[in-house]
Amino acid sequence: MDKGRWDRSRGAELNHQFNLEWLSRCQRLLTADGTIWVSGTQHVIHSVGFAMQQLGMKLLNDIVWEKPNPPPNLSCRYFAHSAETLIWAGRNKQTKHLFNYRLMKEINGGKQMKSVWRIAAPRPQEKAFGRHPTQKPVELLERIILASSREQDWVFDPFAGSATTGVAAVRCGRRFVGCELDGKAVELSRQRLQAEIATGYGGTAVG
Repeated sequence: MDKGRWDRSRGAELNHQFNLEWLSRCQRLLTADGTIWVSGTQHVIHSVGFAMQQLGMKLLNDIVWEKPNPPPNLSCRYFAHSAETLIWAGRNKQTKHLFNYRLMKEINGGKQMKSVWRIAAPRPQEKAFGRHPTQKPVELLERIILASSREQDWVFDPFAGSATTGVAAVRCGRRFVGCELDGKAVELSRQRLQAEIATGYGGTAVG
């Protein structure tokens, strides 16, 4: 799919250099015990994982996000793409990361949560103000934020898109900052965040 100029490959070496650059900037922003989550398909996630190792980050988990209703593979020459990988990593090898284990166990019905998460695609109401080609479900971002942060912590998304991370942060009582180059996506984000704050979740969005 052609999702936009930003999604077009520049070749393996330049793609990897880009991943090293933006990850190194995020690494500098993280607190000593801060962590980062990155999602992606097979086209990019292996480069991301290697770049994290090159930067000395502490790999904590890889999560498989299973999509229960993926679109069919129309060419019938591949398996239907029904999952994405998420990598959770600490700032460096000394990071003493936060993991809200008991909360994750409670969410999982009293059982230890595993690294395969079955979560549906964004619901229609999540696209009420418009659509973004790589929009993630709010439920996915809520789980990530609840697992690895405390109330009033800062959450930063360097590729904010339609601000699903921001919406989830507001719902979870965290503070949010996002970066986004596309003007249409910024406007979509503004509308979503304003509507979310107006519902009374009590979070604070900054951006």
